[in-house]
Amino acid sequence: YLSDHSERPEDLTSFVAPLTAEIGIKGKPGAEIFHFVAASPAGLADDVKRGEFHLLRGHILMQQFDWDVVHRAIQNVLNQAGSCRNWDE
Repeated sequence: YLSDHSERPEDLTSFVAPLTAEIGIKGKPGAEIFHFVAASPAGLADDVKRGEFHLLRGHILMQQFDWDVVHRAIQNVLNQAGSCRNWDE
């Protein structure tokens, strides 16, 4: 299951927004916290203007902020992990 505890950015087309997701096995106790960043190309461009570079691991890149896209992106990661034999993998 996915339980997000994040807020929608004010500007939906130019943003770099940290996201926190609580992910665990449905119907079982316990979950772990994962951190992502939702960002638009315009938001990343603004971010780079303030510094020399920006590392992009864990980013969900989209033109306009949309919770459905965030959930689909994280679900995609979970689906890929579905072939793992245990949590550590």
